[in-house]
Amino acid sequence: MKRITGILIALMCAVQIGVHAEESYSDALFRITRDNYSASFFSRLVISTGSQIIKKDSAEENLKNEAVLKDGTTFVPAAAYCAYFGADLEKEENGYVLTQGDLTARISTDLNSISLVYGKGTAEEIILPASAYETAGELYLPVRVLTEQVFASNVAWDGENNRVIITRPYQTKRIIVKTEDGAALPEGMDCKEIITNGKGTWILQFDMSVSDKTVSECAGRLEETTGIKYAEPDVIASAA
Repeated sequence: MKRITGILIALMCAVQIGVHAEESYSDALFRITRDNYSASFFSRLVISTGSQIIKKDSAEENLKNEAVLKDGTTFVPAAAYCAYFGADLEKEENGYVLTQGDLTARISTDLNSISLVYGKGTAEEIILPASAYETAGELYLPVRVLTEQVFASNVAWDGENNRVIITRPYQTKRIIVKTEDGAALPEGMDCKEIITNGKGTWILQFDMSVSDKTVSECAGRLEETTGIKYAEPDVIASAA
């Protein structure tokens, strides 16, 4: 039965599809997220002020320079910290430039602001609540504004232990489908991957570039198909 289901699924999509027969929903979502973010994948970072140690999920790593608590603001060594988000930081004649995919962030020469541009969009200026600074050739940036406004992740302050906790809101577009045993999905679903547990539950994974409208239309087609008990567009953010 699993072999037949796998063959049907392979025929239904024009893109390469992975089938993970015994994978749970949570494991499948974790794998999708990990693969989408590749080397920059993490769920949680913990940085203690006055320490070079950064805890990435369950592993301890070295930032090479200490995080600094200064006048109520936590600063991090920018180059090493940005690398955890898959971003590069370089010094230029007119300040610093940070790049991450289609995102470009320029730190002004006076270190008081950041100019953000996504692709060919209009620049957005962010005034830093506390100026960045340089010491021993290392740029330090305030961790909250860098994390929340540049990397769109969450920051919490643990005052009892003088540490910052960062959680990353991973995003994925998916449709969760529960079917009668042996039901077939319609052809032409514009999905990247289909995951099945072999027990009537499928996850249809879409590229983030696919519009929400397309995902909703796919869900509508599924709801009209005989045997589909549940199909709902699910654009989620999870820091699990």
